[in-house]
Amino acid sequence: MQGSSPQTTAASPASHTRKRRHFKSRLGCAICKRRKIKCDESRPGCANCAKHGVDCDFLNEPAAVPSRSNAASPDAPPASHSYLRSHFRPQPRPSVATPRGTAPTCTTHANDDLTPAQVPLQLAHLEMLHNFATSTALTLSPDPVLRTIWRLNAPREGFRPGHGFVLRSIFALSALHMAVFATDPAAKQQHLARARAEHGIALRDTAAALRHASASNCSAVFISATLTFLYAWACPRQPGDIFLVSPSTTTAPTTSHPSQPADWVFFLRGIRTITDAWSAELLRGPFGTMMRLGWESTHFTKMSAYRQRGGWDERDGGSDVGAGQAALVASPAWQATAEHAQFLCLRRTVARAAAADEEPIYQKSIDSLEFGFACTYRSMGTFHAAATAATTTATTPSTPSAMSNAAQVDGRPPGAAALAGAALTSGVYYWLYCMDDDFLDLIMRRRPLALVVFAHFVVLLRVLSSCWWMQGWTTHLMQEIWGLLDEDHRLWICWPIEELGWRPSV
Repeated sequence: MQGSSPQTTAASPASHTRKRRHFKSRLGCAICKRRKIKCDESRPGCANCAKHGVDCDFLNEPAAVPSRSNAASPDAPPASHSYLRSHFRPQPRPSVATPRGTAPTCTTHANDDLTPAQVPLQLAHLEMLHNFATSTALTLSPDPVLRTIWRLNAPREGFRPGHGFVLRSIFALSALHMAVFATDPAAKQQHLARARAEHGIALRDTAAALRHASASNCSAVFISATLTFLYAWACPRQPGDIFLVSPSTTTAPTTSHPSQPADWVFFLRGIRTITDAWSAELLRGPFGTMMRLGWESTHFTKMSAYRQRGGWDERDGGSDVGAGQAALVASPAWQATAEHAQFLCLRRTVARAAAADEEPIYQKSIDSLEFGFACTYRSMGTFHAAATAATTTATTPSTPSAMSNAAQVDGRPPGAAALAGAALTSGVYYWLYCMDDDFLDLIMRRRPLALVVFAHFVVLLRVLSSCWWMQGWTTHLMQEIWGLLDEDHRLWICWPIEELGWRPSV
């Protein structure tokens, strides 16, 4: 039509070119959502997760079940992916009180109880949990009661609301356990990567729970911190790692810039804090037996007396605890051992060589270390046999019968030997538990005398050398201490070297 306007004529060609429709979707995987990148929603895993080498949460998606309409007409063309994305919307998160007959949907939301930085649970977590319950937990104690606590109570505590960090700690230790015994190099590296990832989350969340510790979460913090301590021992060792100091330290420590303590040190301090503040709640909790056995094996008094008035006090057994510890070290049984003679020599050496302001720190550390030795040997029954030999004839070797009579020598009831495993572990770790910040600071500054005392502690670690998480530590620590000492101070660790049968590597 000739009377048409120019605007109509100009718009006619454009009408054939339509703007491509853009579909927005909220169905991407949770990892892409956290990274704030577009997810291609491909199955079984999106391309972004494959590119970054992480497990996409689509991997655990159940297979799609065809609808009734699709099943009735098999020749019907499949619905387009764009149609599904534009018409399907995720179900809203159900409330706690779900009506009967309504199945709750399992979707991931940014406001869930889990923090955004946490990795969604995958099938790998089930494998790690299964390995912990059937294998790892059985290696954490020789006592069947404590094994049951590790196997059942620890995972159950992790399933409580807000206590997911316990599960993360379990996963980390279990993954390390699988890595240690993995024969395939690729599987070993995969287990190690999972252990590091779970441990990082466990550290962050346990630290947050420790800052807000209360009567309701003290048991969870206690067991998670204990698992973190075991994880530190089980970790693969690197050159320069002396356990007490953070392995991330790369520069040589100086007086003004010392290295940093290891992560487990803060959690061990946390165990001491919550034990003092919520001992009654801990004893009533799922790990009360574990804590009581370890505590009473090194304090020689009932824990009920300790918590009677909320701390150390002359009226509630505090003086009895100190007297019991002093009596053990002063007993003829312990003083007949070669270890006691070595500690006397070590004290004299430190008194001559230490600075006046540092000597009390060293002597206090030596006192607690000697008690750890005496407590450990008491639970093993070895120095009771030595005491018997000293009273009869100096040439009579220790016999199994003398070791079996240890409970009668020190006045313990015969049934106490059944739980000697808890006392054994507590005695070995007692020195670390009681270590104060002043001595730790000397270790971080690589002071020779502090390293000499530390070398004597390594001798005590051989008691646990059969445990998979402790294997190789005595050799590694002695090699590191030897490398940090000069020629003069190396002479002061002759006794640890001889006891361990160790020799420096050339």
